[in-house]
Amino acid sequence: MKKTNDELSLADQTVKAIEAAIINGHYHPGEHLSEAILAKKLSVSRNTLREAFRMLTKNGLIEYRANRGVFVTIPDFNTIIDVYRLRKIIEVGSVRNVHFPHSAIFMMDKVVGKAEKLCEEEKWQDVGTADMEFHQLLVSLGNSPRLDRLFAELTVELRLIFGLISDLRSLHQPFVAMNRAIVNCLKKEKAKKAAKLLGDYLKQSEKMIIEAYSALQK
Repeated sequence: MKKTNDELSLADQTVKAIEAAIINGHYHPGEHLSEAILAKKLSVSRNTLREAFRMLTKNGLIEYRANRGVFVTIPDFNTIIDVYRLRKIIEVGSVRNVHFPHSAIFMMDKVVGKAEKLCEEEKWQDVGTADMEFHQLLVSLGNSPRLDRLFAELTVELRLIFGLISDLRSLHQPFVAMNRAIVNCLKKEKAKKAAKLLGDYLKQSEKMIIEAYSALQK
């Protein structure tokens, strides 16, 4: 039976809600998603939730396992490599081509300050969320709404990739200082140096993720 516009709209909203939960670290790679619990939590019908699941499956964010139900996707090696390849193109390119002055730099400074405070409080999940916000702002330096949308979609997969590391402190804490160094360069309008720091940052992050992934395969 053909879905109505209202049903499709509600399914889209449900997809966004589940994606937001992944980005904020509430659902992790390999986690089972109970249809009954999730439908109640999101206040949607099971039909709407199944439509959302279908859309998320198409996007590669969840998967069906025979006789077991729906699970959050566990990123594979090729996904990790491809996501980081895209990050290098989008993020480093945006920083390298920034036109000063740019309002996002002030916002980035505030986000790093928030992350530094969260580190002191040892709220590592929240530090990760602040890091996502920081990198979205980095992309906004490129002044391209299309790149902004593309990176926003990428952050869902990125959070799943981060979910391969259970020690959130080791995952997030080292990069807060790197974010500070990058934003300080941008405040001084040193785009080339900031881009170099970011490139090194992404290489280190990718190496850490690949090592975590490899350890899980043993």
